[in-house]
Amino acid sequence: MDNLCQDQPDRAFRYAQRTAFLLGSITAWIGFAKDGHVTSEEAVTEIQVLLDDHHAAQRADDERAEADR
Repeated sequence: MDNLCQDQPDRAFRYAQRTAFLLGSITAWIGFAKDGHVTSEEAVTEIQVLLDDHHAAQRADDERAEADR
């Protein structure tokens, strides 16, 4: 991550932004489940979707960076 921050600060910022959103969303779904607004299974499903989206966005960003080289 250090090299990414130095060499490609825009990518590092996007990664940090996506990760912050991911962590906040996971925390929210855990809270919804804990408070009984959704079942644990529903929360896990939604969290998995968030993780899949996060990984897909990171792969796309990596592919764009590779194409730009």
